[in-house]
Amino acid sequence: MVENNPFASIGLSKPAQRALANAGISELKKLSGFTVKEISALHGIGPSAIPKLTAALRSAGFNFVKTKSDMNDSEKVAEYMEKLKHPLKAEIELVRKIIKSSDKKLSERIKWNAPSYYYKEDLVTFNPRKQDAVHLVFHHPSIVKISSQLLEGEYKDRRMTYFKDSKQIKAGKKELQRVMKKLISSIK
Repeated sequence: MVENNPFASIGLSKPAQRALANAGISELKKLSGFTVKEISALHGIGPSAIPKLTAALRSAGFNFVKTKSDMNDSEKVAEYMEKLKHPLKAEIELVRKIIKSSDKKLSERIKWNAPSYYYKEDLVTFNPRKQDAVHLVFHHPSIVKISSQLLEGEYKDRRMTYFKDSKQIKAGKKELQRVMKKLISSIK
């Protein structure tokens, strides 16, 4: 019955209330299991309903389910890391923290199916397929001009870095940050 609908108190129109009731959505917790797109598609949900429902969800500590297209880069990386099954996941997190703290201009996103860092141009990406080390692929062409004991390979356009454990990561922290800063300064 629409009169008992809890969505009436948030100023939702009668057609929107009926649409939710007809979909079996009788409480905010249940509503939080749907995407905005799914709710918007219900007959009776008008343009003013979604902002009201979003505000009601937030005030109750809920949100709509987000699809990949709804997520920002940080949320996509967080989801990726949450789902990542890797024996060195904690070490990958440590390297991520070091890279992100290297320069405020750096941004992180998922590219090539892994966390990747860029400033105007792509700089470095994790290779999660390597299971016995944290593998970084520095793929900006300027990397070949930077000399560092962390950088391996004689490729014409890239260098690799491998960390076997957290001890190695902590020992290489300052050098990794130096390499990142040098790479960023080459782009300015």
